[in-house]
Amino acid sequence: MRVSEWLTIAYFAYLGLIALMRPAMSRRRRALLAAGGLIAVVFVPLAMPPGPIRERLRDWLPAGYLLAGYWLSGLYFTAPMPRI
Repeated sequence: MRVSEWLTIAYFAYLGLIALMRPAMSRRRRALLAAGGLIAVVFVPLAMPPGPIRERLRDWLPAGYLLAGYWLSGLYFTAPMPRI
């Protein structure tokens, strides 16, 4: 696996663990875990036999992971912190 794929797995596992551990995330937990599961399903094409289609897919997937990670981390926002 590529370094970007290992980092993606680690980041989305981290987001999932936070969603499970924080009680304030109970309303958004379902959305976070569903989206994390969807990202995991994206890894299924990587199990295909090697070929040009798989390699092209692997070249472009990090852009999707970046957007998904940005969107999912936004679900953790609960309220502004004016003192900070």
